[in-house]
Amino acid sequence: MWFEGPRFLWLQKVSWEPIGNFLNVKPDDPELKAISCNYVETSTDLLSYLEQRTSKWNKMRKILSWVIFFGNKLKDRCWHKTKKALNTSPDLDDFQKAEKLLIQAAQARSFADELKNLNTSKERSSLLRQASIED
Repeated sequence: MWFEGPRFLWLQKVSWEPIGNFLNVKPDDPELKAISCNYVETSTDLLSYLEQRTSKWNKMRKILSWVIFFGNKLKDRCWHKTKKALNTSPDLDDFQKAEKLLIQAAQARSFADELKNLNTSKERSSLLRQASIED
């Protein structure tokens, strides 16, 4: 058994061998482990995540309406400090907000250049003639 530890610990610190001498490892040493690292950046946008996970319109609308419902419920509890019983499921207003958000996200992705032109007004947009009301 090893009760006293390594011999060099019983010597004075000045006589110890520097740590760097123990780590003389050649780059072509066969026992070296190769490490590779992959980095993938993904979108954290909820709507993009929903599109990747679901392909049905009604399911996306339903999930998003639940998110809106719980967000409103949390706001009511935090800001108004009420503990009154609220609705237990999303109502028609939450479903309509979810539909509007899904449509706006699809339009923003499909017509990104046109929306940029509408917002900057430097270039005349072809959508400006189509829509009489902007949201």
